Amino acid sequence: MRKEAAVAGVYHSELTGKDYQRVQLFSIRELLEEHKAPDLPLFVMSPYAKAAKVKPSDDSEQQELSLG
Repeated sequence: MRKEAAVAGVYHSELTGKDYQRVQLFSIRELLEEHKAPDLPLFVMSPYAKAAKVKPSDDSEQQELSLG
């Protein structure tokens, strides 16, 4: 498992200038008792950002579905 994680390589963040392991392995004990956390780059954009609104087209009639 560790060999496969190492083969996955690294991700280079242009924002931080750091490299991050693509696959990071932790045991349950490390996560719960030692409070280890993955080494992740900073996120500038919110993962919950709203998409831009789409303006409705001038043709307000619904089109027929063609099945053939």
